[in-house]
Amino acid sequence: MESLDVLASRLPDGAVTTEPQILRERAIDSWTLALLRQVRGEELPVPAAVIFAASTEEVATVLAWAGETGTAVSPRGAGSGVCGGAQAQAGSVVLDLSRMNEVTGLDLVSRVVDVQAGVRGDQLEDALAAEGLTVGHYPQSAAISTVGGWIAASSAGQASAGLGAIEDVLLGLT
Repeated sequence: MESLDVLASRLPDGAVTTEPQILRERAIDSWTLALLRQVRGEELPVPAAVIFAASTEEVATVLAWAGETGTAVSPRGAGSGVCGGAQAQAGSVVLDLSRMNEVTGLDLVSRVVDVQAGVRGDQLEDALAAEGLTVGHYPQSAAISTVGGWIAASSAGQASAGLGAIEDVLLGLT
C-alpha cells in the first residue's frame, strides 16, 4: 500500500508497523466473540497497519491522511473493551494510543488533571494519590483500561451512582 509510505513519512520512525504479529494482536480487543473466533482458528480481519501515535498532533496527522485516502481507522487503547469496539477491518488501520500515556498536568487549586488518552486508570490514580486526590471513577477494568477507552465507551464505575459516569467528571477533550 503506497499510501502507507506517505503516512509513515509524516510520522516519526517506527510509528507505523505492518509486522504480522502486531497486526494480529491489535486487530481485536477483549470481546468474547472475537476471542472465541480466534481460539477456533477462524481467520479474523487484520488491518493494513498499526499506527502508534504518541501525541495529539500525530493523531491529527493520521486522521487527515485517512480522510485523504478514504481509509477506515479503528482507535485502540489497551484493548480491554469487551463489546467489540476495537475490531479492525481488512484494509483499515488501527490507531493505537497506548504511547499517549502521560499525565500532562495537575492543577491542585482547581483539582483538574490533564491526561493523554492512553493513560491507564491505575496510573492516573497513582499520580493523583500522591497529592491526596482521586478521580472517583472506578470501572472494574481500571487497572487495564485507559482514559480514552472510558470516554469512548461512556464508562461507568462502581462509584458511579454517587459520583457519576466518566462524562460527569470530564471537563473537556482535545
